[in-house]
Amino acid sequence: MKFCLLLALLRAFTTALPLNEEVAVSADTEALDVQYYNSDTESEWLPTGLNPSLGILHQVLVRLGQRKESSLSATLELLDKYIPSRGLNIEFSYLGEFENSTSIKHTMTSFEGLKSKLDANANLSANSPRPMTIPAANAYIYAGSHSEAPKVLLVSFIGDDWGHDSPLAGPYVSPASIVPYYKDVDRIYGTGAASWKSSVATMIHTMERLVKLRKIAPEDLGVLLVAGDGSDPRPLMHASKLFEDKLPAAIIIGEASENRLLIGQKGFLWAGVKTYTDTDKHMFSFMNKGNAVSTMVKLLRRLETLRLSRSRILGNPTTTISYMTSGIGRDEVAESAESFFSVRIPAGFNSAVKKINSIFSGSKLVEYSVKSLHPPLIFVNDIPSMKKDISGSSIDYTPLIYPERNDRPVLYAYGPGNLNQANTDHEYINRVSLVQAASDYEYIILHALKTHYHNFNFRAIQS
Repeated sequence: MKFCLLLALLRAFTTALPLNEEVAVSADTEALDVQYYNSDTESEWLPTGLNPSLGILHQVLVRLGQRKESSLSATLELLDKYIPSRGLNIEFSYLGEFENSTSIKHTMTSFEGLKSKLDANANLSANSPRPMTIPAANAYIYAGSHSEAPKVLLVSFIGDDWGHDSPLAGPYVSPASIVPYYKDVDRIYGTGAASWKSSVATMIHTMERLVKLRKIAPEDLGVLLVAGDGSDPRPLMHASKLFEDKLPAAIIIGEASENRLLIGQKGFLWAGVKTYTDTDKHMFSFMNKGNAVSTMVKLLRRLETLRLSRSRILGNPTTTISYMTSGIGRDEVAESAESFFSVRIPAGFNSAVKKINSIFSGSKLVEYSVKSLHPPLIFVNDIPSMKKDISGSSIDYTPLIYPERNDRPVLYAYGPGNLNQANTDHEYINRVSLVQAASDYEYIILHALKTHYHNFNFRAIQS
């Protein structure tokens, strides 16, 4: 019952209310208290020809994302009600039911095997899977039949922090505080507004629009929404198994890129290292030449000065030391020191990983654990009229590559918003970015159909 009123509102807004209306949703976690109030003029919100459902859906998704204790389940429940109301279909894959599935185990084995191949001494114990909890789920949205894969698949994360406490979770930054939803002249503020929530809203809106205007056939397009924000790799691993018999011709990843078509993503290694002192911790520091802190500093200095290959396409490698802690007193030697670091690797991936791993091997007083590891990706960027950029994300998209398949899809990556704004205490998206994304997604979809699916007939759809 708690979403009935919201569903009725979403239906009403697409037909009865002017573009300058806004939905106000209370912070009450038991029910959604919907009110109406005027905010902007039509010209400030959406251009003529775009359905106001984009702004409404984006707003509700951002507001639901602020309810941290139920963000994922609330978002899934909203989509379960909203998507059928727009004449589309939705199906859920509950991840808890597939924890022990062969496909997930195979993917995890391959991941650990890659790390073992690169460095047999890497500690893999921190990466053992643990059960996912229902109602964690991926959602697949489609207009036609689900009997086979769509020709083009849009993929986005739902954009909540589910999975951050998993031992498999990659590096992420927790927001300092919840940013309430509000709008000014040209910006939309709110936690989640700058990244995944915007991709989800614009993808759903674009799909609905293309099918309604008969620019594509219903079976041409699907939208796959993946639980979490990519920090836990398992939901995407499971999502990649949705179409095993026949794959899409093209996959478009929704990633916040300031409305730029992404050229590629650097390879990524995220690891933790812990050093130990082999003498009594109460020994004065000036008498100890090999204490844990000194060892850690030397290792990290070697890491930062390590020469790695650059790429003509993806640029230079970068190293970030994101965390370091140690010490118990001003003049005492610490028992241990701990640090986390990441390296973005644009070229020579296997060689680079071996060099990095070799820095931390060979000592019983050094523990080294690779937390996340994936090679560089080059996305299709064959649309000359669009601005280009390099992905700043550390998300592992390799499950979407399907390297063992001959019919593997091409990958595009694009999205509204700015990753540098995500998870800040003033997170926002420019309105024009949200509106432009709806138009750009349509352009990329039609381009992908014409370029990578040779049987696509645009005129036949229009007639």
